Amino acid sequence: MRNPNERGSALVLVMFVALLLTILGLAVLGATVGGAQRTETRENDVQSLHLAQKGLDETAAYIQTKLDGRKDIDPDHMEDEIKDIVLEIKNKMVVDSYDVSTDLSGAGGTIKSIAYEKKDGQKYYINIAAEATVNGVTRQLKQQVVIDTYPDFLKYAFGSEGTLTLNGAPAIHGNIYAGEKLVISDIANYKYKGLDWLYKQTQYPRVEKNRTSAASTEPLPEVHVQSLERIEYSGNGVVNAAVNKTNASTILPSILGITKDQVFFKSQKKFIQINVQESFADKVVEATSLVGSKAEIMRAIENGSLGNFLSTIALERLPDANPPFIKPTLESNPTKEQTDAYNLAIADYEMKVRVYQNKLLLNRTESAIYNSDLLIDGIEYKQLTFSDEAKMGTSSGKPKWLIVNGNLEINNYNSERSNFLNIQANILVTGNVTIRGQVKFNSTMFVLGTTTVEDAVIQGLGAKELVLISQGNVLINRIDAFSNPPEASKQDEFYMKAFFYTDSNADLYGVGSIFWLNGGFFAKKDLTVNAALGEVKEPLTPAEGFEDQGSERYQMGHRFQIQYNKDVFTHQQSSLPRVQQVNVTVGPLELVSH
Repeated sequence: MRNPNERGSALVLVMFVALLLTILGLAVLGATVGGAQRTETRENDVQSLHLAQKGLDETAAYIQTKLDGRKDIDPDHMEDEIKDIVLEIKNKMVVDSYDVSTDLSGAGGTIKSIAYEKKDGQKYYINIAAEATVNGVTRQLKQQVVIDTYPDFLKYAFGSEGTLTLNGAPAIHGNIYAGEKLVISDIANYKYKGLDWLYKQTQYPRVEKNRTSAASTEPLPEVHVQSLERIEYSGNGVVNAAVNKTNASTILPSILGITKDQVFFKSQKKFIQINVQESFADKVVEATSLVGSKAEIMRAIENGSLGNFLSTIALERLPDANPPFIKPTLESNPTKEQTDAYNLAIADYEMKVRVYQNKLLLNRTESAIYNSDLLIDGIEYKQLTFSDEAKMGTSSGKPKWLIVNGNLEINNYNSERSNFLNIQANILVTGNVTIRGQVKFNSTMFVLGTTTVEDAVIQGLGAKELVLISQGNVLINRIDAFSNPPEASKQDEFYMKAFFYTDSNADLYGVGSIFWLNGGFFAKKDLTVNAALGEVKEPLTPAEGFEDQGSERYQMGHRFQIQYNKDVFTHQQSSLPRVQQVNVTVGPLELVSH
């Protein structure tokens, strides 16, 4: 018989279970609805970010379009043109809010702001902010667009618009570029004492960070090519194999010391080229203020009459270093009075000579022309210096130039390592250039002929450098073959502080000699380097070839090294060549918090 106190307990139990199931059902339903809402909100959030990014991309593309198709970029007016583009976009924002096109329902985007920020050398900075709303979710992004009119070759430690060939073990600290193919081998070729090509088995090249900043936050160096398949390599029994998507991850660390992520594809069409002849003509116009004469100068260059043309221009002419003074003489068997008078006269003569020569090439403030071959040797012409304002130009005046209408030879015959010739000038040379001995440079030089750098110690003047742009070949010879760098404390001085460009082919060597360059080297056509690793010993007979002493005995290892110098843009900005198109790059996206 059931206990009367238990009456209705089943009902209570059933109601309790039903309540529990209802609560669980509501919880599940709430979680489902909340999850759906969160998912929808997240989707709206992502879509609003994408829509805002689209607005930034469209604006950057519009700026690029406005600057494309130009045949001649004038840095003097580029800032005004960029400001006009920014103003045009601002006006569009006022008229139609500069809406971003979208097919999303309940969505809209717009450019919130655009502002020209600053000019730094030949770089121009624009800040853009875009906002987008999707179903009530609003996000705002900002981005910086950088426009520069620097030639691309100065952005690389080593490169060629043609085929870049790295034979042996050069160490390149910085980015490299190969316009057609990048060919890599672990065998260095060289010629020695008139013999045919000799071969030296060594290691593969290395592309690394700058030695002085390897531990810093500087990004990893980049290799710019047309495609992975344009990278060919040989060695270890493999002949002319190509890198591809399948083998890149394993091959690239072996042959270049990089990962696949460090390889970037840069189309030849996007490479910002220079034209040496046009750049030369630009600088002649700049030096002479001959308005509208560029076409005439170009014709003179092309038909070989530039020398005659320059000899007629109205520009200060530097006379020969031999002074127009008569040197005093002393008669035989002079009296004391004659000797005393001679000593006074010769002292006065020497003072006039120093003043005369210093006035010609010391601390110059105006452009000038030298209508002959010019020798700066520390004897007659002791140095060539323009004032800082004349070298760099001012806000109200362009930089000044020395035009050498002939060949230029800079030859420091003084063998003492503490005695350097100082060259601070922008120089145009119609003929050939030869540099020998110890020279300190703060100079941009355009050369229509060939360039020979022979047994030269090139350092920076005032922590700056030489930028030499040559239409003809650039030949760099280090006569001190089989030598090794000095101790670690003096190794920075062992680098040539220079950046070389040639419109022609170039072949460089670091096998028997040592080639260390702080700056860069670029060729419009093919560029080939052959380099060994470690010490090498001169053979008893040429046919034996160089004897490898091993890299463990050689502190820095690589006999061929290039350390990229990014400061060249700021140091030489006013005298760099004019380019035929601009480069537009965008910075990282930044989320603007509300």
